[in-house]
Amino acid sequence: MSYASSLKPTDIIWHCFGCSPEYISSKVILSRNDRLSEYELFLTNVNRFSGVWKGISGSYNGARVTVLVSGKTSSNAGDCVVALKGTPCNSIFAEGTFGAINDSVAIGDFVLLDKALIGEGFSKYFGKKSGYSSANKKISEKSLALLLGYCGGLSVKFHQNAVSFTIDSFLAEDDDFLQSLKQKGVDVIDMESSAVFTAAKHIGADCSFLGWCTDRPMDTSFYSKKQEKYEQTKKRAHASIPKIMLDLVVTNE
Repeated sequence: MSYASSLKPTDIIWHCFGCSPEYISSKVILSRNDRLSEYELFLTNVNRFSGVWKGISGSYNGARVTVLVSGKTSSNAGDCVVALKGTPCNSIFAEGTFGAINDSVAIGDFVLLDKALIGEGFSKYFGKKSGYSSANKKISEKSLALLLGYCGGLSVKFHQNAVSFTIDSFLAEDDDFLQSLKQKGVDVIDMESSAVFTAAKHIGADCSFLGWCTDRPMDTSFYSKKQEKYEQTKKRAHASIPKIMLDLVVTNE
């Protein structure tokens, strides 16, 4: 028997999050970046914890919610979700960023995924070697009115039922490769979504993934200076994420 298989679920939770299972709420927001201080502005009765991954739990408009910093890449985000097995978590609201492939998706636009085409290595360890991992349609349907309202206020477009491709290497995103994804009907590209969907299914949790577009890799390099209008749009989209995600949780109570 391996050391890992001999551990109790509570041992894994303590190691991964630095807290007992009951500190984790049934509703969990997954953030690829450390924005806990921004989320905390909206929460009351906050508990902080830290292990391999850190997070906070607090109350928002009558709902108890946990926010975790999963980190970037499929392995970090996927393992963070798998580590939630044995906690009260039954719904995951993931937020992230995308590179747009579909011509209709502009920088600053919000994208709610329907499914993600697996291009990463994490999913194969949990029974998904290829194909798609999917979002929970009930969460997506309940979230539409809220997201349309927010995007209208931000003067950006909202794209629903979108398809992403999850990649392990952004340096592999050359023109030919991106064009092949476009021909397959892929709308955006990212580094976490398919792994998060796969891991959520593994632990029996519903899952949605909302992101906003930071660049268009088929048009310009990620590192190139963007036009000022796009930079301002990105800043507005970025700043709005914590409030949007918390409202999504309440909408799906």
